[in-house]
Amino acid sequence: MNSPPSNALASLIPPNINSTTPEVITASGFDFSGFIWIAWIIAILAWLATYYTNKRLQKRLELFRLMDKFNEQLQRAEDIALDYWMRNTVGVDLIHITIALKRLTNLAVKIEKLDNDCKIPQREIVRFRRAVTLTAKPMPQTGVREIMLSSSELQQYYEKSF
Repeated sequence: MNSPPSNALASLIPPNINSTTPEVITASGFDFSGFIWIAWIIAILAWLATYYTNKRLQKRLELFRLMDKFNEQLQRAEDIALDYWMRNTVGVDLIHITIALKRLTNLAVKIEKLDNDCKIPQREIVRFRRAVTLTAKPMPQTGVREIMLSSSELQQYYEKSF
């Protein structure tokens, strides 16, 4: 079956290649097939780095989403409180303010659980709660100012954190 190569073809084939045992030929003449485990280690390390980076990014995105919800709920609570105290709007009751404040507190707790460095703004929440619930009707002008200032402090609290 194997016929000896002709002289023209024989000059193209290197003399040290044996047709029965394949040999790995590289540019430098070194066999790298025994070091394939290094490629696997690099692939696994790259996968781990990508996984943990993605996990950290997802946590940060969730944190920002909760902070946005906190600011939206804060604006809603401020609007409800101002409607209740200033306009005496029908359908707005003190219970609506209390529910909005509870939602704010729950969001602050979720933010703290997600990131331990971002503590609950206790002082600011207490100040806002006092501003919107402990003022007697009719509310004086300083009460409106206090609601708006305490709301602004709460909005800026999480912006300063990051």
